[in-house]
Amino acid sequence: MVFGIFTLLLSFWWVGEKTLISYTALGRWFALFAFAGNLLSYKGAGLRLGMERLEWFLFNLLAVGPLLFSAALWVNMLVHGPEQDRAGPSLWVERKTVLDRARRVAARSAN
Repeated sequence: MVFGIFTLLLSFWWVGEKTLISYTALGRWFALFAFAGNLLSYKGAGLRLGMERLEWFLFNLLAVGPLLFSAALWVNMLVHGPEQDRAGPSLWVERKTVLDRARRVAARSAN
């Protein structure tokens, strides 16, 4: 479980900032993955492993969920690569010139 938590922290710090998803949305996705393991039947999986219900719940919350979430973040980063501006560099030049013109106009009107 400790490995799952540290993997989550490392992935959230390293990969989470490279995605274009807000941190609140990442938190919601983590909540989904943290409770996804509880969809498995306790009698079919948890009892077979010799766990009580609370142990099964905490195992899924602190080990399975963070590992699944971290794996999904890493796969997302590896498939899509680094984030990019869809407009490309030409739009940045246009934005810069428009801002420069607006500043010049504002400076002229202030004088």
